[in-house]
Amino acid sequence: WFKIVKRGNETNGAYAVVEEYWRLPGCTTGRDGNAVPPLHVHPFQTETFEVLKGHFRYVCDGKEGNAFPGDTVAVPPGAAHTWWTPTNATEDVHVSIKLEPALKTDVFFANLAGVRRDSKTVNPIQMILLLCDAESPLADVPSWLWPHLCTFVGVLASATDIKTSYEEYTVSAS
Repeated sequence: WFKIVKRGNETNGAYAVVEEYWRLPGCTTGRDGNAVPPLHVHPFQTETFEVLKGHFRYVCDGKEGNAFPGDTVAVPPGAAHTWWTPTNATEDVHVSIKLEPALKTDVFFANLAGVRRDSKTVNPIQMILLLCDAESPLADVPSWLWPHLCTFVGVLASATDIKTSYEEYTVSAS
């Protein structure tokens, strides 16, 4: 789970901070297609992880690494990245994540938390819509195709009750 520690409107849009807590077993465990989140990019944001407790592994622009308490990992704009807890992890992970500039970080995390809480899962169409709204494309989708995929998924979602954003989750996030 996670909590928004500093909202963009508190920093004049300069940054937002979110803390994530990954509980073992099985929170973001494994690398065999189970990495959470999916490999993605922030074209306009720097994402900085500070490990407060535990240990996680990450990929940033094709390079794998480990992060331990006290470590800071900075992901520059445009770098494809993801992270996960290793299968041999022995303690929960607590990490502080700073995104600069804030952009729609608050809204993304507020919607993601609300959907997870109420639905217990986030289906692929919902996740793509949230990523589209946050301008954080999936790294495996060619950049020329991403806006078209966002449009297509938006059309699919319009036939359901799936939305890009939910007022009941984001009123305090903006």
